[in-house]
Amino acid sequence: MIGHARYFLSVAVVSLIWVITGCATFYTPAACTALDPEQYIETHDPFESVNRAVFNFNLKSDKAIYQPIARAYKKFTPDPVESSVSSFYKNLKEPRNMISSLLSGRLGITAQSGVRFTMNTTFGLFGIFDVADRTGMPYKDHDFGHMFGYWGFGDGPYIVWPFAGPSNLRDSVGSATHMHFTYVEKRIKKSENQLFVQAVSVIDTRARLLPLTDLLEQQPDAYLFARESYRQSRLNTVCNP
Repeated sequence: MIGHARYFLSVAVVSLIWVITGCATFYTPAACTALDPEQYIETHDPFESVNRAVFNFNLKSDKAIYQPIARAYKKFTPDPVESSVSSFYKNLKEPRNMISSLLSGRLGITAQSGVRFTMNTTFGLFGIFDVADRTGMPYKDHDFGHMFGYWGFGDGPYIVWPFAGPSNLRDSVGSATHMHFTYVEKRIKKSENQLFVQAVSVIDTRARLLPLTDLLEQQPDAYLFARESYRQSRLNTVCNP
């Protein structure tokens, strides 16, 4: 782990120097330059009937399984512990953030993610404490879907995956890239430890999304609301990292 930390710190330092000396060139993503802010573009959804069926299945599964677990987790887990769990999993995503932002030419994010990963892994006890955030370096999520969007790849058709939820073709390829190359959890030794870490990650993620549950249930068409919200959210993060 220390060897990895030194490697990422080296990448962060080089990237930071590049940014400071003005040698880095930044571009506006092609997916954003073509946008007309006055024009509403509906999500491309050629598989709507299948997507709706999967969406309804996910809602029922969530209500029966994930929501009760997430609410119990929120109820019985002290806030400091819950915060530490979230910080730990954010720290595991920093290598992905570094690589995808580096390949996007967003070297400011690369440097910040590298410094955050090094600080939180060492001084923050493997990410349990987000000491970097307290020094003015907030977490920046930058996945491979963002990277492909930066390169100019469009969303592609909207897809709802069983259990995983809303996505699109571009982000699905990005997620597969992450799972294969930078998914830290799968490198944890012993299968039982890996399963535990992955399970807690799912619970932590679902607990953080609980505030959106009531909002979704209030919508006349929850499917359309989730679809358009997902598209707008992803568009904002690609164009405004």
